[in-house]
Amino acid sequence: FGQLHCSQTAAALSFSTLLGLAPMIAIAAAIVTRLPLADSLIPLIQKFLLTYFLPDKAGGLVVRYTGMFAQKAARLTWLGGVGLLITALVQMATIERSFN
Repeated sequence: FGQLHCSQTAAALSFSTLLGLAPMIAIAAAIVTRLPLADSLIPLIQKFLLTYFLPDKAGGLVVRYTGMFAQKAARLTWLGGVGLLITALVQMATIERSFN
């Protein structure tokens, strides 16, 4: 375990996963905000996150910042979206290579 540097690899994979998820979340938020049903879909997603994933006290703060993030992601251009998609795919491929 120590000779293979497993703890360093695990830490690097955790960090890379978080970095890889951020562009994917931005793309998903941009897509959701451009859907015709976005006005009714976004409150349902927020309610789902508050109910099942977020703690009671921090949930309101997370929902507020998530809303701000979704508004900014809605202004994402197609070129920016393609760049984010390529970044996310390269990052996830790097993580996959590390696992294998």
